[in-house]
Amino acid sequence: PAQGAAANIPRWRGETFASPQQPASVIGPIALGVSFDESGNGSVLGLTSDQLAALTGGVNPVALDANTLALLKSLAVETLVLKTTPGGLSVSLNGQPLPGVAYDGNYISRTSALLSALTGDAVRMETLEGLLPQLTNMDATITLDFTGQPAEFQLAEIPVAVTESGALTVFGLDIPGAALPADTLQLLADANIQQVWVNASKESINLAVNGQALPQINLSPAGLNVVANLVGTQAGISPQLVTTGVDALLKDGLSTTISLPGASGEAAAPGEPSFAPADLGDMAPPVIRAKVGVKNGQIASVGDLTADQLAALGVALPALPPNVMQILGDLNAKQVDIVSQPNALQINVNAEQVASIKYDQTSLQAAYGVAKPFLKGTLLENPGLSQLIEDQILPLVPAADINVQITIE
Repeated sequence: PAQGAAANIPRWRGETFASPQQPASVIGPIALGVSFDESGNGSVLGLTSDQLAALTGGVNPVALDANTLALLKSLAVETLVLKTTPGGLSVSLNGQPLPGVAYDGNYISRTSALLSALTGDAVRMETLEGLLPQLTNMDATITLDFTGQPAEFQLAEIPVAVTESGALTVFGLDIPGAALPADTLQLLADANIQQVWVNASKESINLAVNGQALPQINLSPAGLNVVANLVGTQAGISPQLVTTGVDALLKDGLSTTISLPGASGEAAAPGEPSFAPADLGDMAPPVIRAKVGVKNGQIASVGDLTADQLAALGVALPALPPNVMQILGDLNAKQVDIVSQPNALQINVNAEQVASIKYDQTSLQAAYGVAKPFLKGTLLENPGLSQLIEDQILPLVPAADINVQITIE
């Protein structure tokens, strides 16, 4: 317009409110908490700043810089909480609500289109494009505590999917660099594994494949230490860090459903496992008793027969795998006892229980079905032997009276 003339600006008549809809399914509840001390050092999952730095190559990824820390202190910020709902993002500061952000599917779509024009980072854009549509069906609370008090960290069921190429997605988001090798995908396809359900706590691990429950694995504190040592050794980190992280993740239990290529819909998660007792009729339960001696990683005797005596009879005793010997060494194992109980097998090391496995005929047969493709090239690949195991041996295992004593020198 000419200088001094009134500008003719049309009144904005766009939407003034969002119209959220109740999602068909909700991701969550998820609680992600980060705690910062007075120096700005962050901790997550009970891991201290030094422990986080050790995990990530020497630098704590959640530490605050000096300027940010000074600003927060000047504003007397103690806690900042962000919570997503189907209709928006709510924000509270020191327990007092602040103005939030309202949205629905239409707003999210327009925001996604705008971001694609603003960012030149393809990887970041791909992540945002995957995350934004999830906001309308996500129940997540992010808590930032600046007083040094522990902040809650809780994960609900985590949906994981494997694409045709082997790439992994979590909550529908691609995980850069994470993929299953093609040969592993083929083995899973050969076993007709479409969905795997995992429910883990500090006491037990329950597994199901295609809705069929597998044997339950129970770990004692000593057993958890074995797992921590194995993971720590492979990852090059302190087993103590692994133990701390596992304790924090599993304190409330953790569930995940892994969908593989070919899966149709979601298999219902099995309930609390109950293992049916074996019905042998008038048949007496099978009894297995054995004493095995191991020396320098080699099986040296079975019962009263030495390796040399058995070799003279044409029986060669094998060596134990190096990783098994490593585990036994980590446990300082001198004696391992494998003892059966009804529908269970208990493993003791130096008279202390390390792990137990609960099972029945159905769960054992399900586990054997999953294992078949991985047994190619072994004697168990023989159809006749495989049928014998399924039809005759597995039904007897839940009732078997087993006591195997392994002495290690």
